[in-house]
Amino acid sequence: MKKHLVSARERLLKLLQQDKRFKYRDMTSALGVSNNVLADLISDLRKEGFKIVHSKLDRTFFLSRVPTPYSDYYDMSHLPKSGVIGLISDTHLCSDADRLDLCEKAYDLFVREGASLVLHAGDVSDGWNVYRNHKQFVKCLGGQNQARYVIKHYPMRKGLKTYFIGGNHDIKAYEETGLDTCNLFVNGFEDKNERIEGRKDLVYLGQYSRYLLFPEEVTVHMLHPRGNNPYAKSYAQQKRARDMDSATRPDIQLSGHMHTWSWIREDYCQMLALPGLQDQTEFFVRLGFSRQMGCCVMQYTIENRRVRSLAVHYEVLE
Repeated sequence: MKKHLVSARERLLKLLQQDKRFKYRDMTSALGVSNNVLADLISDLRKEGFKIVHSKLDRTFFLSRVPTPYSDYYDMSHLPKSGVIGLISDTHLCSDADRLDLCEKAYDLFVREGASLVLHAGDVSDGWNVYRNHKQFVKCLGGQNQARYVIKHYPMRKGLKTYFIGGNHDIKAYEETGLDTCNLFVNGFEDKNERIEGRKDLVYLGQYSRYLLFPEEVTVHMLHPRGNNPYAKSYAQQKRARDMDSATRPDIQLSGHMHTWSWIREDYCQMLALPGLQDQTEFFVRLGFSRQMGCCVMQYTIENRRVRSLAVHYEVLE
């Protein structure tokens, strides 16, 4: 890094360590740098582990002292400020009711629409002991066996990466044995003196939840929540919105788990509950849960640190 940028980095860090909040223009003025240079400096400090937070209410920046890893952002600020993203959730591979044909159709749609990446909101796989007698309704048992199935059958398209979080079905084995099957999807494993290679087009973001940092401080929250289907489809989203910190709530929240499509807007937060791609199961029938099958294509435009436009197409797949 050039000497004058090192100096600017040190001055920025010293500024933020005053435990005050700063407007973007105040920081560029204090440091004598351009908007683009300041964005690079903030990005570099975040990569070093400093938690620089952007408050959406007063549009200020401050240095957070909160140590929890659940507030960390996965940096996707390299994305274009206008683009197309595929959205998918609850594919439940390894279930007797998985629909590999519809998963393939979803990825065909993403390619046709020019998606630069895909976001998956959890339950890539079905697990095998999530509820009583569940193991009788899956195609294979065990973390490695289910990982092998996902590695072989999950859709793959050249140049298209899928960023995913683990859902309650994915993570059940971790709760019981400490084995996070999602890691096996990506990193592969050794089985009976055979090396099973992981999928390089899959990027594991963590269990249940992850915040993504898009260009110009726009944030996207991926969530696999708890709970059963509420009486009103949007109730869970409205409750989460009510409990969020208004200053740091995401610009977009993508949630899975419910297998039903819903889109509401609370303040500036666009909240999308995604449909699933698992067919009818005995579990759905016995509990009387509704479900919707499909995927979504999201077209966005970011301008002046806001989501200026958002168009979401819900494609029904049955």
